[in-house]
Amino acid sequence: MTKTIVLVGTLDTKGEEVKYLKEKIEERDHYVIVVDAGILDEPYFKPEISREEVARAGGENLLNVVGLKDEWKAIKVMTKGALEISKGLLREGKVDGILAIGGSMGSSLGLSVMQGLPVGLPKLLVNASGLSLIRPELAGNDITIMCTISDLWGMNRITKGVLDRASGAISGMVENYSRELKVSGKPVIGVTTLGTAGLKYVPLLKSILKEKINNDTKS
Repeated sequence: MTKTIVLVGTLDTKGEEVKYLKEKIEERDHYVIVVDAGILDEPYFKPEISREEVARAGGENLLNVVGLKDEWKAIKVMTKGALEISKGLLREGKVDGILAIGGSMGSSLGLSVMQGLPVGLPKLLVNASGLSLIRPELAGNDITIMCTISDLWGMNRITKGVLDRASGAISGMVENYSRELKVSGKPVIGVTTLGTAGLKYVPLLKSILKEKINNDTKS
């Protein structure tokens, strides 16, 4: 079954890599919506969602964003726009997963967008800057991060290998994802297991809860 993947990237600096990912995913018969968050040079190819649309969704005109002369401030606007667009597509039932690619700024943008999307939706970041440059608070929840080994400055056999695996990873994730959340109707209990104390009380609590569930099922 054909699934839809949102692919977020900057088509001025990572356009060649984004195009390659798009083509590899489409070879698996999935549909890709490319969201261009670039603000520097011209896009490498024409995306489904232009940078002008992203800037407007972020509450600004693209010329004003470029005129900020501050890449981090500009990225903040484009992040807001990319998230609003992704949420809109999600409400329309047009998203089965999201893939982002970038260096330090592109990864920050991609992770921030993913953080604003529901838990359970497949999320994959292809990161070229290294995990040490990713803020821990952005890398939580259910986001998968794949490092590129080398930086992204054009295609080579190492980069192609990483992007091949990334396209396969997100494709497999969406193929096993259903937009309809299966709810059993039973309450969910969250228990922290941080630290050695978890090894002491969690097994005990688990056995008590299991016994209670079994008793409730019989009655």
